[in-house]
Amino acid sequence: MKNILGLDLGSSSIGWSVIRENSEEQELVAMGSRVVSLTAAELSSFTQGNGVSINSQRTQKRTQRKGYDRYQLRRTLLRNKLDTLGMLPDDSLSHLPKLQLWGLRAKAVTQRIELNELGRVLLHLNQKRGYKSIKSDFSGDKKITDYVKIVKTRYDELKEKRLTIGELFFRRLTENAFFRCKEQVYPRQAYVEEFDCIMNCQRKFYPDILTDETIRCIRDEIIYYQRPLKSCKYLVSRCEFEKRFYLNAAGKKTEAGPKVAPRTSPLFQVCRLWESINNIVVKDRRNEIVFISAEQRAALFDFLNTHEKLKGSDLLKLLGLSKTYGYRLGEQFKTGIQGNKTRVEIERALGNYPDKKRLLQFNLQEESSSMVNTETGEIIPMISLSFEQEPLYRLWHVLYSIDDREQLQSVLRQKFGIDDDEVLERLSAIDLVKAGFGNKSSKAIRRILPFLQLGMNYAEACEAAGYTHSNNYTKAENEAHALLDRLPAIKKNELRQPVVEKILNQMVNVVNALMEKYGRFDEIRVELARELKQSKEERSNTYKI
Repeated sequence: MKNILGLDLGSSSIGWSVIRENSEEQELVAMGSRVVSLTAAELSSFTQGNGVSINSQRTQKRTQRKGYDRYQLRRTLLRNKLDTLGMLPDDSLSHLPKLQLWGLRAKAVTQRIELNELGRVLLHLNQKRGYKSIKSDFSGDKKITDYVKIVKTRYDELKEKRLTIGELFFRRLTENAFFRCKEQVYPRQAYVEEFDCIMNCQRKFYPDILTDETIRCIRDEIIYYQRPLKSCKYLVSRCEFEKRFYLNAAGKKTEAGPKVAPRTSPLFQVCRLWESINNIVVKDRRNEIVFISAEQRAALFDFLNTHEKLKGSDLLKLLGLSKTYGYRLGEQFKTGIQGNKTRVEIERALGNYPDKKRLLQFNLQEESSSMVNTETGEIIPMISLSFEQEPLYRLWHVLYSIDDREQLQSVLRQKFGIDDDEVLERLSAIDLVKAGFGNKSSKAIRRILPFLQLGMNYAEACEAAGYTHSNNYTKAENEAHALLDRLPAIKKNELRQPVVEKILNQMVNVVNALMEKYGRFDEIRVELARELKQSKEERSNTYKI
């Protein structure tokens, strides 16, 4: 008799049943359910796809505290600097009425003001530094994109009037004493330009004090200093094929090996395209599989490499098959096969740029590896590391790794000679980070890809490259695996979604409790509720419907 456990995972409860069966009969031994202890707010947030975890409010408040602490630090550094220069304002200047303060700030752009008045203006500039945009502002989130557009439009209007923020706000406050300056957000660049205008005017009257070094220190090291983002590379997982374990000095088991490649990497995109091509199955009316030659696979790759999507009609055309004959295509052609998204986006951004063809080059070359096939004795080929020097890969790497738009455009000018402002703007708006990471490292892809290009499916290519793919385990190997007596609990914050983490830990508790009572199970069947299978976006769309 087989001892079987059936689990039905929902967002608020877990149903279970223990069944014993053989080839002739089934017996229901026990059944029950466990309620998952979620608050109403947690459950509502999860099912609606809001993506707000139970820690979000704490994180938001901590971020506000950090921002205020850093503002205070800048203010302290600025006051110390002003004190050494004899520019620190007195109490009367520190408590100027709003209209007079903005008037002083507007006057400083064109007329001489006293040093302590200039110090008060600098302290006022330090209070609000403006909005600094990053590439993720253009990632497709409608709320963020609309906000950025409004800020940019406001800045364009300011440049048309040829005014600084101080001059514009002083005019508005003169016309309307209840004008709210806080609601008028401008980009960081507008505030930096106002700072430069003020300093260019005042340095004429105080050349000994407002030297180039002093102005640079106040602007770049104090008021407009931007701390670089902390690296999160430690969160990227190791490659399942190349990771190794060793004991460190403390005797603790530690994981080592290359990290998985980003999904937008040109090398990962090429590997994904060949995986998709080798999975294509076309059947005729007699349910016989249509043979796809190497030349046809190459034509499919060329199409996918330069188009957003391969549809069923495109496939039949490339294979030279008639639409009216009634060929049947796989499930993947219900929505179509996604093309090389990275190359397509970069090509679209380049537009009619004269040097576009060279920048999109990505040629892969094979070389002999140090690995040998134990069965045939043949040396296993792999893709050469020269792919990292290909123009498309170098361009992708710059777009992927540099987040600051101004710095990115500067590097694109220097390294690639791109001098078209519109092209630079479109390239810097591409978000190649949001897609996340794949499940293989570049090293593993280099070994698997040559076999994919020969027409092997993914499992066969992994085996030929010397890797043990999960689909390649034999029945004897599966039965030989050592099984744990108890399932380990999921560590706190190991998953990004706390609600799912709670549900899975409750499942672990249910399974462990049932194994203690009914013994080890020969088979565990798990069924997921719809909301657990869906992504955040899918849950949100389902709730709206």
